[in-house]
Amino acid sequence: MLGKIIFILLAGSVCLLSQTKYPEINDEISNGNFTQAQILIEGKLTDRTLFENEKYDLKFQIEVMDRIRKDFRRTRDEILTSLKKYYPDLSDEMLLSWEKDNSLEMKVIDGEKRYFNNAVPNLFRINEDAKIHQKKLEGEKT
Repeated sequence: MLGKIIFILLAGSVCLLSQTKYPEINDEISNGNFTQAQILIEGKLTDRTLFENEKYDLKFQIEVMDRIRKDFRRTRDEILTSLKKYYPDLSDEMLLSWEKDNSLEMKVIDGEKRYFNNAVPNLFRINEDAKIHQKKLEGEKT
C-alpha cells in the first residue's frame, strides 16, 4: 500500500513539473510542438513582471524539451535498418503495433516521428514476442 502511495505522489509530481501555468504552452508541449512552445516560453521570459521561480519553471521546460530532443533522435529509416536484421519482412503494421503498445518508444516532435535512441534494444526487452524472436535468432546470451 505504501508503495502505491509513493508511486502516486511521484507520478503526480512529475506531471506537475512538466506543466507551466500557461495553457497555450502546455498544449504546444503536449502536442509535440516543441519549437512553438519554446518561442512562446522565450516570449514569456521577456516579461519583467515574472517572479524568479516562474522564470526558472519556464527555463526548466526548455531544458526538458532539449533533453527529449536529444533522447529521441532516431529516424524511421534508422529504426527500419536496425530492425530488418531481425525482421527481414518488417511491415508498417508491425511498427505501428509496437508504437501503439509503447514497445517501440517514439514521440512526434515538431511534426516528425522520432524514436528513442535505444528504441530497438528496448523493444527486445519490453516486448515478450520480440524478446523470444531475438533469442531464436541469436541464441541465449549468458
